[in-house]
Parts: sequence; C-alpha cells; structure tokens
Amino acid sequence: AAGLRRIGDPAAAGAVLAAAAAEPAAPARRHLLAAAGVLDPSGALPILKASLADPDDRVRLGAIEGLGACARSPTRRREALSILVDTLAREPGRLKGDAARILEAVTGRKLGMNPGPWRAALETPAAPGTEEAITPTEYYGIQIPSRRIVILVEASREMCWDRKSLQSVDRLERAKKEAV
Repeated sequence: AAGLRRIGDPAAAGAVLAAAAAEPAAPARRHLLAAAGVLDPSGALPILKASLADPDDRVRLGAIEGLGACARSPTRRREALSILVDTLAREPGRLKGDAARILEAVTGRKLGMNPGPWRAALETPAAPGTEEAITPTEYYGIQIPSRRIVILVEASREMCWDRKSLQSVDRLERAKKEAV
C-alpha cells in the first residue's frame, strides 16, 4: 500500500479502495487509506470520512493522511479541508496534531490546532491566484511538502572518524558539511 501510494498509479485505485474497506488489520488499513487519498481523491472521501470513526488510532491516522492527499486535489480540496478541520475539533492529542500538521502542509498557513481559525480561513474565499502552494522538496528521494526542515545532528563518537580517510575529524565541521 505504501508503495502504491508513492507510485501514484490511478489504475490501482479500485483495488486499494476495496482493500481499505475490507482489511481487518489496522496497520495495513492505515497505509491503504493514505494511498486511497492519493490514488482516487473523489472515490476515497466517503471511506476516509467513515474511517475517522474507527476505534483504532492507526486507522484514523491513515484517514487523516488520505484526506491530506484529497485536499491537494482541486476538485476535492474544500471538502477534504473541511473534514480535516472537523477532525481538529474531535480528535485529542497526537491525531489532532497530525491533522493540524497536514492542514498546514496543504494550505501553507500556520493556524495551530484550534479549529476556529481554520474554519474562518475556509469561509473566507481566497482571491483568485493567491492560494498559497507548497512545492515539495526532495531529500534522498523522499518528498518533503514543507517550508521548514529540521536537521537533527548526531554528535556521537562515530562523527569523529572519517571512514574514507581513516582520520579524526572535527564533529561540528563534519555536521555542517553533511547538512549542506
């Protein structure tokens, strides 16, 4: 399912939607739901919306991810964003944060986890041509649809040794070089 999501071939949409509706295993269902939103935004919306009521957090996370993909589709954007905002009001903790993160990634707006500002933003129509779009960045082949990237620097003893030259190196200098 994750591979089909990355490939993005719409020909797989029917099989993914059928599997997402029938799959009993929550981890697999999560990835199927996320893939369904990418492959068929229109067909996936009903099953994604229904999956937000699933008792398993993993399934609801897949539905949130799938809705994020649907929100990138011009024909389903408004409906998917509205469902994601409703999810902010309903979900606690981590899933609420995931929904807010996806809303921010799709819209380019930083309005937090409170559904009020998001509802107001959705009700205010944007002027033509002013919708903010995020151009995905790639890092080692992984798409990063964000404007902000955090780099975590490892400072263990491994960072003191260059495997190619077999010589000691300055950790900070090496970290800067790797980040660039």
